[in-house]
Amino acid sequence: MVKKQLNILFSVFAQSRYIISLREAFIALIPYFVSSALAILVLNLAVNFAILSPSDFLYSVIEHSSNIIFTLLPLMVALSVGFHLSKNLGNSAVVGSMLALVSFCAHSDFLTFTNGELAVNGEGASAYAVLVPTLTSYLLMLGYKLVPKHWLELPLISDFLKEKLSLIVPLIVPFSLAFFALYLIIPLIELSVQSVLLYVVPSSDDSSVAVQLFKRMIIVHSFWFFGVHGDNAYSMMFDQLFLQQDIVPGLLAK
Repeated sequence: MVKKQLNILFSVFAQSRYIISLREAFIALIPYFVSSALAILVLNLAVNFAILSPSDFLYSVIEHSSNIIFTLLPLMVALSVGFHLSKNLGNSAVVGSMLALVSFCAHSDFLTFTNGELAVNGEGASAYAVLVPTLTSYLLMLGYKLVPKHWLELPLISDFLKEKLSLIVPLIVPFSLAFFALYLIIPLIELSVQSVLLYVVPSSDDSSVAVQLFKRMIIVHSFWFFGVHGDNAYSMMFDQLFLQQDIVPGLLAK
């Protein structure tokens, strides 16, 4: 009986608009992933077969392109998730993707200002690439519901102005509410997650590589349990330098 109920629960979860949106978002990113993989493959083959050398112009072009694709990956994930989830929730897909993009850059430290210069910092940003567009899409949907529908029925407003305001205001108000609400929501989520990850995520403070590896395996297979590629997700979100250390003499943790 319990097994049957769990099957029904997981079936409902798997067919929810949120999970379907995530599927669509990552399917749409397949060309992006393939382009990155092909660039790395071509580069390594060319070097291994002595077709190119690091000093060649073509080598630098391929390497530069590959680095750009890899660096902008979290941004593309946020954009795709924001677009597809907003569309499936009944929001404007374009507005949803723009809100996700702006909010991601504001809260993930993907873009940073250093000495008056704008710099891209992808470290740690991937953890926000799904979280932020998820929050903005649902907040946008809530904002649409909160905007009064009959406030424009005022005799002092001309029909022309009513027409223009009816197009603009239902977008501006939910957009602004969702964007600024994240300044309250994100810190609370970060505080909650950090208190949990403090005991789960491998760190250099652990007494042994084995403990760090054990924690990594828990997280990786937790991702797999929910249908997410565990190794890729982990490598995007957490540091893995400890994998280069020996777990036993002569055997790397990797």
